Amino acid sequence: MLTAVCPKLPMRVKTITREFYVNQLGFQEDGFETYESYMILKKDNLELHFFIFLD
Repeated sequence: MLTAVCPKLPMRVKTITREFYVNQLGFQEDGFETYESYMILKKDNLELHFFIFLD
């Protein structure tokens, strides 16, 4: 049975993506501040993964 899903989503600018999800939606960054092109955000039982995707 499927109990968790962690979607991996594209982002263009990490600072803008982080600001929106953290300041507007209440997510918290999960210890990956040092990775320039990857970010994991958590809120309650949700976990979102973001990777840099440039056109």
